Amino acid sequence: MSSCYHAMDIQTYANDGLLIWYAIQELVHTYVNHYYPDENSVISDIELQSWYSEAINVGHADLREANWWPKLSTPEKLTEILTNLIWTASAQHAALNFRQYHYGGYVPNRPSRMQKLIPYPQQHDNEYARFMADPQGYFLSSLPSLLESTKYMAVIDIISAHSHEEEYLGEMKDTYTRWPSEHEMHLMQLVMVSIDLRHNLERVEFRQVITDIA
Repeated sequence: MSSCYHAMDIQTYANDGLLIWYAIQELVHTYVNHYYPDENSVISDIELQSWYSEAINVGHADLREANWWPKLSTPEKLTEILTNLIWTASAQHAALNFRQYHYGGYVPNRPSRMQKLIPYPQQHDNEYARFMADPQGYFLSSLPSLLESTKYMAVIDIISAHSHEEEYLGEMKDTYTRWPSEHEMHLMQLVMVSIDLRHNLERVEFRQVITDIA
């Protein structure tokens, strides 16, 4: 187990992700426990149970018979389910979504489609000969047209951008429960500061490595 944690410690996404996960879990735990103090309050909430049933049977009809769906029967299980949902729709989505343009904005690095298949020597003798004679030229001729590439760049630029209507965890306070509390807000801020410090240290270390190599 210690080697597993050590391996995760050098993976920025995993390490930062765990910090954010636990902060989200803490926020959700406090909110759930206010409205659902015991098992009966969860089980007897018809609207809550209907929502979860629809998520499984309609939203994931192809997987509804799977045996790994958690049973929504306790505040702890509700906390687990909601933490998963919030994590997927926030931190995980942001990590995957907002870097798309950096990765695919240069079309040859990640073309949206190719206009030619990779030739096989036994099936496409002439094509394979052209491919072997000039692999780079063959690759470039397989790329999407300039118009298609420009459209693709525009689309991933839009979906990689932040919306002016974004709402961040902990910013919207519930006037009735006064959730999140000052403690939870402090926890979320500590997580963000910790991640920022780690990234700054990594950038310094990276620059030092480059300087040493040079």
